[in-house]
Amino acid sequence: MWVSRWASLALVAIAACVAIGAAAPEPVSRQLAELHDYEGPLALIHADLLSMDHGATIERDRTVLLRDGRIVAVGRTEEVTPPSDARVVDVRGLYVMPGLADMHVHLQREHVAAFLRHGITTVRDLWGHAGIVDLRSESRDGGRVPWVVATGPGIDGSPPVRPTSAVLDRPEDAAGLVDELTDQGWDAFKIYQNLRLDAFLALARAATAVDVGLVGHVPTDVPLSEALGRMRSIEHLEGYDKALSGQRERAFRSWTSVDPGQMPLWARRTADAGTWNVPTLIVMRKALTNNTDPKEAARAITNARLMVRHLHDAGAPLMAGTDAGVPVIEPGSSLHEELIELIAAGLSPYDALAAATVNPARFLGLEGKVGGVKVGARADLLLLKANPLEDIQTARSPAGVVLRGRMLIPGHIRPAVDRRPR
Repeated sequence: MWVSRWASLALVAIAACVAIGAAAPEPVSRQLAELHDYEGPLALIHADLLSMDHGATIERDRTVLLRDGRIVAVGRTEEVTPPSDARVVDVRGLYVMPGLADMHVHLQREHVAAFLRHGITTVRDLWGHAGIVDLRSESRDGGRVPWVVATGPGIDGSPPVRPTSAVLDRPEDAAGLVDELTDQGWDAFKIYQNLRLDAFLALARAATAVDVGLVGHVPTDVPLSEALGRMRSIEHLEGYDKALSGQRERAFRSWTSVDPGQMPLWARRTADAGTWNVPTLIVMRKALTNNTDPKEAARAITNARLMVRHLHDAGAPLMAGTDAGVPVIEPGSSLHEELIELIAAGLSPYDALAAATVNPARFLGLEGKVGGVKVGARADLLLLKANPLEDIQTARSPAGVVLRGRMLIPGHIRPAVDRRPR
């Protein structure tokens, strides 16, 4: 009896030791820290996967294989065999999702580290300059820089709001200006406040002829009805305030007096036109909070969020952007504040994340290549400590960031090195 009891206890102890030895691998945080800056073949096994391609679904126990900056396999861990030359990391307990895009920034070299630490692997700069050209080149040459999409320096009328704008006063000059900016290689043309209607219409025709989109602010002189369909994306909900209130005021104050009853009409017209919106609710909220009576500010913010909800419900496409780089908006962390704003506007956590992943991919014509976790896509990934569909703020502090196949650990990310010749 005693022998059998001791034998039983011994068997239990042996089984426990075996279980402990087989269970858990070396702590994930230590494995990841050792991989900082690694960019060879990599197998992430036992991941909980939010691919963003299959809706709001977490796929359990998945393996993601990376090679040469691309995703080369995704499947059940039991069905995917890592190649012999791959580093294998058991990431059980972590969630893998695509890297995020901030689709409205004003990028400076000193911002790069902050974007990467917060899981942002793509940015769209909305006021091009020489430094942006350098950073965009680095992003394509394997540098530790988010993928950079960039507009030109802005096209305005007289007087220009910003001195670095290209000024277009005469419609007959539009084609020449477009040719000049096209030769500079910008991804889109940004328009600004003081462009007159006749110049805007001529610019839209010239831009269409070279297949480059107009993005930016709806000029004060341009009715929203004329901008829809001619602009690929509208920033800050510009133009909607005037269409809904009959006026435009500085610092978004006209949102205090808009007519919410007209919002569904303009949302449907936007969806029909296929024009994208980057609401930048975070910069609107901060501008209103700093410049408006608190009660009026609250009403304006509520109205702007309601407009976003109507756009979403109508099927008008949305992207997440922040205006990061202007004085009141911190690069990196502000995108996560914008995601919270989109949820406050009525979007689900999945739809808010889509505005920073699969939607930008659609806008850029890169569906299947970025913004999702699928074979052939660029290896831009986040490793998160919790389910982002339940706690969207977990994406603010990723355990790891994969940038075009290179593993980066946020705590080890340093400011980008200036590679320009001196």
